[in-house]
Amino acid sequence: MLRELQVRDEKDGNDSRGLWLRLADNGDLAIEGQDLGPSVAEFWGGSEYEWAISIKAADVPAYVRSLGGTPGDDVVELVRASFERSPGCVGAEFLNENGIPNEFWSRVGD
Repeated sequence: MLRELQVRDEKDGNDSRGLWLRLADNGDLAIEGQDLGPSVAEFWGGSEYEWAISIKAADVPAYVRSLGGTPGDDVVELVRASFERSPGCVGAEFLNENGIPNEFWSRVGD
């Protein structure tokens, strides 16, 4: 069974930002974001920006350690708590700096 948690649900006028964590049955972790609105269009040229980062199950323990966790910690709850303190912990830059293999995808559209 897929486990999902929304860690960001922000609305500011016509702009909105969402962020979800999805832990698959096989242990793979997905971090998915979506930004909508005129601010997105100003920055990206389209009113929707979506992105996703995938971390394979074998690499999740290294991600847990990079967030200050220990083996056996619930990665979804650890990421949620870490995000509240430091939102950059869900970004590709953080993962790459900490040597966590990941796959990044993004798109801009209307």
